[in-house]
Amino acid sequence: MSEEITIDLTTLENQDYFGCKKSLLTTMTESASVCFNNNNHKNPVNCIADGLFTKNYVIKYKAVDESMKATYNDRDRAVEDGSYSIAFAVIEAHTGLQPMLKSAKGNGFDYRLGKKTDNILGFEPKVRLEVSGIFHSKSSSTIEKRYKEKLDRLSKYDTSSPAYIVIVEYSKPLIKVGGLNV
Repeated sequence: MSEEITIDLTTLENQDYFGCKKSLLTTMTESASVCFNNNNHKNPVNCIADGLFTKNYVIKYKAVDESMKATYNDRDRAVEDGSYSIAFAVIEAHTGLQPMLKSAKGNGFDYRLGKKTDNILGFEPKVRLEVSGIFHSKSSSTIEKRYKEKLDRLSKYDTSSPAYIVIVEYSKPLIKVGGLNV
């Protein structure tokens, strides 16, 4: 793993994603920052990735103050929201795909992805994204189990369109990237 990729959460929130407004990106990046901070990681944090994009990521996160800790005190919600920001950055770095459409509940995935250059009018993004986060796991089997659950769930839906799966674990920290038909 010689290549290192930097993800800067302090600037990610300024991205111009069609399917994720800047205000929501701020929530996501601050949530991830609180999760890293609450696991006592130095800033920036080194994060190993496994799977499709096996790299070392250096993640710069926002300085966390007491107000941010209070705002993102719901740990489960912070883990979920924060994991989206990291997934967006990882997928975009390797594929150029960005969030184009938030999925409705019951579709089996979180976002549809596309390229910034795609014509938005009448656009039906074909690539799906499923994201999950883990605040603290006791073993790597927890990540593998979560990945398998997500893969099984995606397999029950439209298997003709590709799907990326990103699992973020904050205590180690680790990123697992895989997918279906990618």
